[in-house]
Amino acid sequence: MSGLIRAAGLAAGIVAALAFVPAAEASVRFSYKSASGFEADWIIRDSQGPSQWSQSAITYSNLISTEFGVYVDPAWRSINLRSGGGLSVERDNGTVPINMIGGAVLYSQVAPFQWAFNLGTHTVGSGQNTAVITLADVPTYYFRLTGQDQDIRFSLEQMPQVTFMAGGFRVNDLAATLNGVDRTYSQVRFLANGGFQLGQTVFSGTQRAYSGPRQYPTFELGSYALTQGGNAFNLQISANPFAAVVPEPATWLMLIAGMGGIGATLRSRRAAPPPRAVTA
Repeated sequence: MSGLIRAAGLAAGIVAALAFVPAAEASVRFSYKSASGFEADWIIRDSQGPSQWSQSAITYSNLISTEFGVYVDPAWRSINLRSGGGLSVERDNGTVPINMIGGAVLYSQVAPFQWAFNLGTHTVGSGQNTAVITLADVPTYYFRLTGQDQDIRFSLEQMPQVTFMAGGFRVNDLAATLNGVDRTYSQVRFLANGGFQLGQTVFSGTQRAYSGPRQYPTFELGSYALTQGGNAFNLQISANPFAAVVPEPATWLMLIAGMGGIGATLRSRRAAPPPRAVTA
């Protein structure tokens, strides 16, 4: 995230041993429980910086969130972490279910435009309201689309930041490889009816490749049959990177034959006698 995560922070209001996020980028999970029993948590990804900041607070928006373990819709609009301690949360509909002033400071500024989160269990506000900050294990999924001499590969995090639409969701500006060569597609779309779109090419399918709400999709591992223009394609989703592309035996034979032909041509040129002058 834009705040470089380092071993820095304040220890006010801590009710357990305080640790710090290591000196590297990492996703973090905030879990909150109020004295009255309200529970919520949200994830701030390593690539996600604050949407607003000032000397008094930093604000994060459009976060993956749950209430009582269930993904919420509408999502949180914003989460404000106060430099004087405490936090507040606002939903998309304008309601504010959490507004805790004072208590533990959950972050500190370590450099201009760089912030560190304080790992551990903290008291916020008054009473027994707690905020727990831990490293978030956000798995990466690997995708491989094959067919018609194409081998396209890309990866996405679980529950990626998406733009949702009627019948599915999309991720914009997708970095991928096509037959081992880097390229960027304008978008990738996953549809509830099993369809799939990469760039401007639309594929038909019958099995949805994700579960959960479209705002917070979880990809399902496996193989999915697709068709496009009457041609068959296959989409694979794996928890591990796919092996590097290895040329087929016929390709190896062609390469060897080609190199052999080039070598023979060079040898014949070296062995040929020099041309003679033609006299009248």
